[in-house]
Amino acid sequence: MVIIDIRRKLSEGDLDLLSWLKVFQIKPIIVLTKVDKLSKSEARRRFDLISKELIKEEFGPPVAFSAKTGQGRHELWEKINEIAGSA
Repeated sequence: MVIIDIRRKLSEGDLDLLSWLKVFQIKPIIVLTKVDKLSKSEARRRFDLISKELIKEEFGPPVAFSAKTGQGRHELWEKINEIAGSA
């Protein structure tokens, strides 16, 4: 699982980690956290921007998540169970 704050741009370190995982054929679950800290429209804009960059780099779409509101919890568990079931 790679956890990234939705309020920040993807760093070179984030992309290096994801590239390293790709080299070793490890499929990461990318989680954009703290979506509750932004307005809905800003969270959507940031999610779309980061998703576009991740897809361009050939990574799957992230999960938007908030520990405070529970947003994305179901989707995150689905991805965890998907990976655990294929192991």
